[in-house]
Amino acid sequence: MLRARPSARQPAATTREQIITAADELFYAGSFRAVSMDRIAERAGVTKKTLYYHFRSKDDLLAEYLKSTEVDVLARYRRWAGDEGSVGERVERIFSNLARAAMHPRWRGCGFTRVICELAELP
Repeated sequence: MLRARPSARQPAATTREQIITAADELFYAGSFRAVSMDRIAERAGVTKKTLYYHFRSKDDLLAEYLKSTEVDVLARYRRWAGDEGSVGERVERIFSNLARAAMHPRWRGCGFTRVICELAELP
């Protein structure tokens, strides 16, 4: 689904968030390396010039994408761990919940892990 182009009066923060959202959708659906900046700009409904105004490179965008998911990922792990029990029990709950999430047909893994795996494949 393509997003509407932002209006000329739309604040920069909203455009930046729109770009990160588009990148998130595309990165999660496929490979980080395979997703082009052109495709991200198109999905975000911005020009490539606007995309590069907000992010100097794909690496900068990738870093911001990961930063934007950090809070949600940590909150999910804290929720999975719970507040009760020993450290071992809490870690076990995290991995049990992770295994359950991994069984979902649309689950593609944690963005942090996926980036590390892709970057480890680089020559």
